[in-house]
Amino acid sequence: MNFFKRCLPFSCTVFKFTEKQYHAFRSMSMVVADVPKPIPIRKNKSQSNKVKPIVDFRSIKVLGGKGGDGCISLRRLCKNPLGGPDGGDGGNGGHVTFKATSNKTSLEHISSVLKAEDGEKGINRDCHGKNAEHLVVEVPVGTMFKSTGGEILADLNEDGAIFIAARGGAGGKGNHYFATDVNQAPEIAEYGAPGEELNYTIEIRTIAHVGLIGLPNAGKSTFLRAISRARPKVAPYPFTTLQPHVGVVKYDDLQHVTVADIPGLIAGAHRNRGLGIAFLRHIERCLCLLYVVDTSLPQPWQQLEVLRYELGQYDKNLLERPSGVLANKMDLVQSKENLSELELYVNKINLPLFPVSAQDGVGILPILHYVRKLYDVSRMKDGSDENVE
Repeated sequence: MNFFKRCLPFSCTVFKFTEKQYHAFRSMSMVVADVPKPIPIRKNKSQSNKVKPIVDFRSIKVLGGKGGDGCISLRRLCKNPLGGPDGGDGGNGGHVTFKATSNKTSLEHISSVLKAEDGEKGINRDCHGKNAEHLVVEVPVGTMFKSTGGEILADLNEDGAIFIAARGGAGGKGNHYFATDVNQAPEIAEYGAPGEELNYTIEIRTIAHVGLIGLPNAGKSTFLRAISRARPKVAPYPFTTLQPHVGVVKYDDLQHVTVADIPGLIAGAHRNRGLGIAFLRHIERCLCLLYVVDTSLPQPWQQLEVLRYELGQYDKNLLERPSGVLANKMDLVQSKENLSELELYVNKINLPLFPVSAQDGVGILPILHYVRKLYDVSRMKDGSDENVE
């Protein structure tokens, strides 16, 4: 166990590092001119088994609150036996609204059915029912609402933007409202109107700045654990994750870059083999892409061919996004033998190649610098698009 002591003017803090963390700290602390440096992970990760994957797609049903019924009442007092109608109006039902906020990053907190409260009924003595409170559900910035036919109805791309998904019904009028010179004691009232009932499909436009794409067991989850505090499941036996996990890479200029571990694709994913369409939909919501290749397998360039073919069949625009290739598992002997062959193929498609061992934390720093470059390029592109609009 290595100990580092950093003394401040009025305090002294002791940081404890394992040998692996020490080497990661040394590699991340290298001075690179004019390039923001990633901040090393000093704090140990939680040992809890509870892991929360990100949810970026929901199908929901929303119901506005029902308006309260009007009241039928005729005032009868000992000193005023013919007091007339005094039935109050019902209260209005609540709306179902969604509000964009930067405090949310997932849709996991949204249930499949959302219903606002109903308005209260009117009572005698001209007492109106209480209006129901509106149901406000917070969603991440960049959330889109689509109809069942696929039409985009709302795009909450700014912090604080609000979308009214279902309006509540109006409260019914009491019999006092219907009193006239001809009929001074009406015995009729209105029922409260029902609220709207609608179905929506909710999608997050962007779940991460960088997406890790690869075949199952390529080491995407291990790499995400190496560069962030995310804790996707890893194991010494073959398996693949079913939900994307997002980690955050912090830089010394106070910028945070999110990296998503996309579930593994297989051949035929664009035909929905192995839940391929759902996984490709996650990739569509990443601004930049990193292809993770298991270099220990024979002919590793075939993995890259399969990945790019599936992306092209699903959406050709995905191939034009800023990308890079990550040659993983370089700690194995077979990987070193296959690296030259992979490098020849990568040069043909004009993509940068980064040999790395995610398990041992070797080669992490150049990738994090490249990830930051991808992030800066995507920000500049978004800024130019806004200026054009």
